[in-house]
Amino acid sequence: VIDDDGKKRRVANAKFVETSTYKILLLRATYTLVALFFTGFLLVLAMELLLYLVMDLTIEAGYTNKGEVHPLSALGVFLALPLFIYGLASALVLSWFFVTDAWNGHLLIKQFGFGNRAVVIVDWFTFFLYFGIPILTLIGTILGRKTNWWEITSLVWFTCVSISFAAFSVIVIYYECRANWEVTRNRYDNDDDRWFHLISRAILLRQRNLFGGEERSTYLLRGSMEDASTGFKGGHRNSMVTSDNITKGKTLYCKIISWKIWQCLGMFVPVEGPSQRQYTLNDVQNSRAFLTSHTWSLENVFCRDRYSRYVVVLGGKQALTKAQMNSSVWCALLGNSIGILLLVAFLVWLGAPLLVRIVVLILVIGLFLYPSMAQSFRVMKMMKNVFGIFKSYEYFSKMRAVTGSANTKQLEDNASSLEDKESEGMLNNTERDAFTLEQDESEGMFQVWESHRVITLTSWFCWVIFALEVIFLFLYPLVAIINIGNQLTSIIFVLISLSSFVRTYFNAAIVVEETGRMDLVDGQEGSLFHWQNMSRLNTITTKITRSPGKTVWSSILIILLLMFTGLGGMTITSEASKGGTEFFTYAHGFEYEQQNDVPYPTCAASSINNNKAHHQMRSLADYTFLASLAYVNNNITQIELDAWFGKDENGKSKAVFNETAVEDFRKSELGSTKETPVVYKLIKFPQEKEGVVTIRGSTDPVDFMVDGQLWMGAALFQVLRYFMPIGNMWTPIIHHLIEGINLLESESIQKIAFYKETTKFIQWLQRSGEYNNIQTTGHSLGGGLAMISGAQTGVAGIGVSAPNTMLSRVAFNLTVEDLNTKTFNIIPERDVVPMVDDLAQNYQHVRCTANSGHFSKDTVECHGNGRRTLCELLYTCGTQNRPALCECVTDYEYPEPKPKDGNATLSFKKQCELIKKMNL
Repeated sequence: VIDDDGKKRRVANAKFVETSTYKILLLRATYTLVALFFTGFLLVLAMELLLYLVMDLTIEAGYTNKGEVHPLSALGVFLALPLFIYGLASALVLSWFFVTDAWNGHLLIKQFGFGNRAVVIVDWFTFFLYFGIPILTLIGTILGRKTNWWEITSLVWFTCVSISFAAFSVIVIYYECRANWEVTRNRYDNDDDRWFHLISRAILLRQRNLFGGEERSTYLLRGSMEDASTGFKGGHRNSMVTSDNITKGKTLYCKIISWKIWQCLGMFVPVEGPSQRQYTLNDVQNSRAFLTSHTWSLENVFCRDRYSRYVVVLGGKQALTKAQMNSSVWCALLGNSIGILLLVAFLVWLGAPLLVRIVVLILVIGLFLYPSMAQSFRVMKMMKNVFGIFKSYEYFSKMRAVTGSANTKQLEDNASSLEDKESEGMLNNTERDAFTLEQDESEGMFQVWESHRVITLTSWFCWVIFALEVIFLFLYPLVAIINIGNQLTSIIFVLISLSSFVRTYFNAAIVVEETGRMDLVDGQEGSLFHWQNMSRLNTITTKITRSPGKTVWSSILIILLLMFTGLGGMTITSEASKGGTEFFTYAHGFEYEQQNDVPYPTCAASSINNNKAHHQMRSLADYTFLASLAYVNNNITQIELDAWFGKDENGKSKAVFNETAVEDFRKSELGSTKETPVVYKLIKFPQEKEGVVTIRGSTDPVDFMVDGQLWMGAALFQVLRYFMPIGNMWTPIIHHLIEGINLLESESIQKIAFYKETTKFIQWLQRSGEYNNIQTTGHSLGGGLAMISGAQTGVAGIGVSAPNTMLSRVAFNLTVEDLNTKTFNIIPERDVVPMVDDLAQNYQHVRCTANSGHFSKDTVECHGNGRRTLCELLYTCGTQNRPALCECVTDYEYPEPKPKDGNATLSFKKQCELIKKMNL
């Protein structure tokens, strides 16, 4: 700090001494990692909770095809969504600062509470929760010879950090409310400070701040550095704003509430006197960063926030050069252009249709790129004016230099005339600015955003809105959530509602933005106590209440909610699929021989078949065929079975489709013959007394919602584990966390869980005593259900491109042993669905030959409906005693198979064409 009065100079030197050691950094890194994992858990919880709410909404709207429609409950669940979004986003903001505070040595929480003993109390508290209790648990479990010692330790560790976060949140919310209370009480000296009056004023202020009408103006402003340091407030003679760079007008909402009808109804009224300035926290802090020739860089310019408050230095020793100014504008234009091209390339890589590309580009350009490019052009326009000023300034400077060194009559007259014109106000804009710049050699430019409230609410209407919010956003949704049997979610809703109510209506940032001051907190001005309260208020409002992270988290949750809601809307309006009527074209006279390459070890899957007397099904191709068969309409199922498995010497089918089994089961066990969303079939092998239950994969919107219900938690934890440093350390407890999240499912969701019905069906078959051996298979969702039901009932469950169940096993009441001994998964490469959840012990990777160059197209092709996987198994393992498939060549570009007898009257291609014509 330098204080120069012209005679003496006083200098204060400050030195920064680094005291951190690698031990401290290691300890804080440990604290941060566990806090970061907890934040990830909160994000997973929030996403799962939104999915469950949308599922409740669609169920209450009657998608289950049972005719049970509950519109009032559906409306209540819908009205609960805004509070859930707000509360969950706020919790994620708190959790993020919980993470950063752990890395910074808990400085934030030390600033908030416990008085002079804050450092001691906070350090001991965090030591025990973050390190002491977990390490003692670790020691105890090891000494106790527990085989799952790390699972117990990490679970205790996670619980301790959860307690720490709860304490952190309570303290933050308390000081938020306390700051609002202090500022509201100290705002006026002649008002009533009784507690109910303070609550009333806080509620009215929030309503007028949120629902009042604003007039907004945006402009570029140029002036001296003195003006910049004070925020260009007041009529400084060097400040300037020209009419050609002003954007001013009322918001659409403000225009609507300005209609006379609202004034006649006594709801809205114009603000009396001058409009009320609405300050931002940056305005209140009056904090500005100066962009000089030394601090300038392309990265800083391009990556700056759209509403950044940089002061661009145009004059003086630190002024930006002309090259830097031009580079700033061209960098913005070039960067936006590259962004557009990158987006186009990404959409092409995904294989998005042309219409989708055009729509996405229009939205991105209109919402994000156009405002930035328009601002760049405004800056460029002003800079042209600045360059003209610089030329005049250089002329003035040279003229005065020459005037001072030579007695040139003409220059003296010119200089004198300029001074006379300036005193008389006769200079044009460029001359005036250049003359001013020559006087103090300082010039700055920055963007200004201002908001003024011009329309406000009447007091009675504020209270009407408050009552409606309480009734329709809290009480009614709470009753609806309780009514659908979701008790745990109702408790979470109450907690979220209470914290959101307190943080919304007793919002310290609103009062600060209304008053434009932070010095209204308790304490005598200038005292240490007053300074500490101001510092705490600044921290609360800028880092938590008005954190940019809240917008980010809210946007993420809203986008997810819209996706889930769109899927739910499709579920309600769509009809259940009856299955396809077109399947395979069989060429019985041709075959693939097993390839010379090393074959898949599980080509012959006889170990999966527990029937010791007969081995009718011996290959993975058989299971894949039956899994694909679940997509076929019941009318042609038996035809396809005969074409694949053939008939015996008596002309009887070796594989028989039992059309009545599912209907009989539903009538006997479920008490109704109506169709349910889950689709499955029973295939009988009479000679061996075997039965195979084949379950259909995802075809309808409801199927995709069930995918999310069963496996979204596992998928999200996998992503979290992948991106977190040493994320695998949390694997032993992830199944417990998923089990806890699944407790949020309502009774309505649990009733329509697909796997419960398929499990009951297999158990019903087992009790019938008709089968020596039962197996189940399916593709995609069907394969996941097959593995779940198979493991639950003790039969073999074979999945094709199926999601796994290792992480989510506890939610399905399964053990690791169940999955390792009763499940098998066939996994094509580049298929993302089998990447969901962790693999059990038995699986087989197979090739996928799709190679279109589009990621999304190849991924879909590799997953498909099992047909491409079946062709890969036939080609690599050989057809054996099964027919070759024409689609393997025509659709998936595999080589043509060879004739079985070596001589064929027709080529493979001709025979396929003939068979297809006959089928038609």
